[in-house]
Amino acid sequence: QARPGNARCADCADDGAPTWASLSNGCLLCAACAGRHRGLGVAASFVRSLSLDDWAPADLARVMASSNDAVNTFFARHGAPPSGSDRYLSDAGGLLRLTLDVRLAG
Repeated sequence: QARPGNARCADCADDGAPTWASLSNGCLLCAACAGRHRGLGVAASFVRSLSLDDWAPADLARVMASSNDAVNTFFARHGAPPSGSDRYLSDAGGLLRLTLDVRLAG
């Protein structure tokens, strides 16, 4: 959670420490927003608890390759809504996931 912006939820900016992560999108979320992400489907956002779930090294690497600030900046640059889970279903959301895939592929 020490990465830029990760002390708050990527979607609603709740100041409570995020307790969930979207592995697909490389960001941390509050419990309420993680629930909304589950409703998007795993193709748009696959979520894991920071404390309850087991994490594979590849999962950790994906979240560490980004930050909440980086995700929000990416969406702003690509004209997506400034907050909320629907932006992950947009073209910008698809591009974000593709960008993370490429970055992790080396």
